[in-house]
Amino acid sequence: MAKKPSAKPALKNAASPKAAGVKPASSKPASVKPVSVKPATKPTGVKASPPVRPLQDVAGPAAVRMPDGGVKMVDKEMAEAVAARVAEVAAEADKPAAKVANLPATTKQQPADKKTPVEKLGDRESVQIEASILAAALHCAAKNDVRYYLNGVHLFEHREGVLRIEAANGHVLFVHDYPVEKVPAWAKAGGVVVNRENLGRAVSAAGKNDGVVLELSTGIGHPHMTVGTWPDQWATFRLEMFDNVKFPDTEKIAEGAAGTLSHSGERTPLDTTAIDANYFKLATLVAQSLNIPGVQAYMGDGKSAAVFTFGVRRAALYVMPIRDGGAMSVQAASVLAPAVRGSVGALKAHQTRNEQAAKEAKDPEEAKALREKAAGFAKRIKELMGAANEAKALPAPEKKAA
Repeated sequence: MAKKPSAKPALKNAASPKAAGVKPASSKPASVKPVSVKPATKPTGVKASPPVRPLQDVAGPAAVRMPDGGVKMVDKEMAEAVAARVAEVAAEADKPAAKVANLPATTKQQPADKKTPVEKLGDRESVQIEASILAAALHCAAKNDVRYYLNGVHLFEHREGVLRIEAANGHVLFVHDYPVEKVPAWAKAGGVVVNRENLGRAVSAAGKNDGVVLELSTGIGHPHMTVGTWPDQWATFRLEMFDNVKFPDTEKIAEGAAGTLSHSGERTPLDTTAIDANYFKLATLVAQSLNIPGVQAYMGDGKSAAVFTFGVRRAALYVMPIRDGGAMSVQAASVLAPAVRGSVGALKAHQTRNEQAAKEAKDPEEAKALREKAAGFAKRIKELMGAANEAKALPAPEKKAA
């Protein structure tokens, strides 16, 4: 008995035009080159997509398996693009995670017995300081300066048994020495800078009475300082501080003021030193904080700092002068006419000395400089005498009738 012929097997991953319901473009089937796609390598730890099987040489669209696992009818160009994308995804997934993140594949671990050293904090030590000194220093500390170490009060051991409290803002410098029984370890070497924020509150809490004391407590490596009223400790404040900072060398500023105290330098009669008026007010505020009624002022030659001292206090205020202070103005000379006439003789003496030195000088350049200096004195004398002569004398009082 003859067997019935079996049905013609269907093409794998491809559908005939009739089965897909698509009418061929012509009666003859179009020639389509097969596209070979290598199955993607299964990456480590990544579930690979089903491989794309080769397309059959059939007319019309072809059925391919997409990277997401679905089947789609595409043409030749699309099939090639799908195959390329599948290969790209497989290659990307095959890369180690460390390479994708651009990091070393392995991380070197430290031995268990080797630990990172931890800086040991120093023991807390305290020192008592008069609140009035800190109040005076706060008047001279900078505010919101980019040099953060100026926005506070610097405390350090100036010499054995002496704690120095200082503050500066770039134009003025306040210095006060304060003897103590024992200088704490945190004040040695470069000392510390206590941020002005909240320090003023601690000073206000202590009160303005003369002799009121605040206790400052901290240790080496500590980020904060505790400031409280002493001895009752009824109010305490936690203040930010900085250590290991290079505060300006105030000793050099003091050395530069030597000419001011000795009245030396290139000063001539009627020369002046111009000071910012705000700093005169600052000297008053410092004196009030220190409970000192009088201030002693020492003016330099316009190049060195002016110096203010405060009675019996171990304190000094250095103020940088205004460079263009110059000599006395003609307007001021007219007011001081009687005094100016008596001082012009000293200017004439300077003129004569420079003229004589110019005649004796062997170097032409030196002689020229001395003559110019003598001419300057002559011009100055003429200006001052003209202003003094223009000043009108006060009228004589009228005689009363008998």
